[in-house]
Amino acid sequence: MKVTCDVIKDLIPLYVEDIASADTVVLIEEHIGSCEKCKKELEKIRAPYNMPINTNILPLKKLRTALQKKKILTILLSIALTLAVTVIAIGYLSTPDYLPYSKDVITITKQVDGRVFAQFGNGVSGYSLEKYPTEDNLGFIYHISTWDSMWSRYIAKNSVQDIVLNPDGEKVSSIYYSFSDGKEDILIYGADQNPNGGIMMLPRLFLSYYATFALIMAVICGIVLFIIRKNERWKNIMVNILLLPAAYLLAHICIKGFTGVSYAATRDLFAILLATVFLYSALFITKLLLHRKLTQIK
Repeated sequence: MKVTCDVIKDLIPLYVEDIASADTVVLIEEHIGSCEKCKKELEKIRAPYNMPINTNILPLKKLRTALQKKKILTILLSIALTLAVTVIAIGYLSTPDYLPYSKDVITITKQVDGRVFAQFGNGVSGYSLEKYPTEDNLGFIYHISTWDSMWSRYIAKNSVQDIVLNPDGEKVSSIYYSFSDGKEDILIYGADQNPNGGIMMLPRLFLSYYATFALIMAVICGIVLFIIRKNERWKNIMVNILLLPAAYLLAHICIKGFTGVSYAATRDLFAILLATVFLYSALFITKLLLHRKLTQIK
């Protein structure tokens, strides 16, 4: 049977890769020696092939920029979450644990020069003091409450210093010790200014109002978001706004739980606001990362 050029062309790749049998090699070489066309085909296959160099590096730059942005956002998210957890942990650990009255907690002494000292025990890490004049404006009434906290007991073991209640020489008419559990304040120094009925320290409730306002804002934002869900631009803006009351509510729950009652409202509000800042940052960055991921999937 006569060997055609088509057969030789099929065998040339095996010949070039040096995997043809000895008989096939002889057959190919004999044919190439007398066929110029197949010889050129062999030279063509043996000729080195230079891949064209793609000089367009714009896609690589875009990819590198995208990876860098993702890395930066991930780092920022980690920082925001770390700070949020730190603030919440410190807020929880430093929550006042109000102490019942005893002379080991606080002792009132009056010096010969008229100054009245409040001496605190070693277990007291903080106190609150309120002062207002008597009805006849001849003296002042004081209300003191003391507390301890897990932070001061186990981490930074500190105690408050003794204080002078009347550094300017004003008359101390009476001193009451206040509780945080609804009990009536007890007189620990001076004359009772309320002989017909005791007084008590009431909790502050404005944290409940703030939490309620944040909840209402979140509901309103959710309704508006549903209405404008087809408008991508305004939808994105509304989501950013919604994250703010959501972050505040989450911070409130982390700091105060599901109650708005507080006997240290200023301290609790500051902790909630600080946690809100970091939680909002974490939620916002998470939204950006999710948006980028969904965009890449599409």
